[in-house]
Amino acid sequence: MSESDNRIDEVASTYVPARNADHASGILFWLTIPFSLAVLFPDAFSDNVNSVLKTVFLCFSVLLAILFLVTKFWLLPTAERLRRKQLLSDAFGVPLTTKSTSKYYNNGFPPSYERLAAHTMENSFFGMELAAKMLIQQRLKTGGYFFVWMLVLVVRHENIDVVVWVTQLVFSADVLSHYVSLELLRWNHARTYDELHCQFVHKYHKADSAKAIPATLSAFADYECTKARSGILLDSKLFEKENPRLTKEWELICQKLDIPIEPASHVAGISNSTQLTDSGAG
Repeated sequence: MSESDNRIDEVASTYVPARNADHASGILFWLTIPFSLAVLFPDAFSDNVNSVLKTVFLCFSVLLAILFLVTKFWLLPTAERLRRKQLLSDAFGVPLTTKSTSKYYNNGFPPSYERLAAHTMENSFFGMELAAKMLIQQRLKTGGYFFVWMLVLVVRHENIDVVVWVTQLVFSADVLSHYVSLELLRWNHARTYDELHCQFVHKYHKADSAKAIPATLSAFADYECTKARSGILLDSKLFEKENPRLTKEWELICQKLDIPIEPASHVAGISNSTQLTDSGAG
């Protein structure tokens, strides 16, 4: 039996409702688009059909708003709060939650701020790498949307409502906002990783713990705030695909920085749960 077979992560299940709701929002977003377009052309349908189209569009819009609010302000924060408590529990050896993990993090420091620093650096490394991979497809999608938008602007239209509709689609939260949030997520995770990497390179945790402790807490706070601000779940399928490669890279980083390694397979990157998404929206 491999080490990964022995791994336990009781917190992972708390992300399932948020991920399902996010996926449902993505599907509903694309289902709403044809109805929103049809509403712009009332003369093309009978009064009864127009009434049905408007009703369905209204219901879809309300449901989409509810799913977004429930995910952003309840489901995801609940899961992230448990992950944060579990991370601190593991880092300092203090049980802050009944949820437990085994062989989840991949460093061998004893309970201490050094272990917290390594945990945060590991999470940031996986988070920035997965976000960078996700951005390849996201940039192509967003670029395609902007191309269509620019094309619509330069072509003459008798119905300005079509231009407004395309503009609303491109600049919606599911397209532009999602892309910008993912870019900022990657950038901020990279910054946190660089800060902690510098801390281990110069061995601040050994040379001056009085400065290393607040620096570690600051990096941990930045990492958690980045996840909360972006509200993005990292792609679980992409994580499973990239995990072996990223784990090897992380172990090489640990060797160079003299970070002790526990023989465990990493799952921390998905704890951003880490903030995408399988929704397909955007």
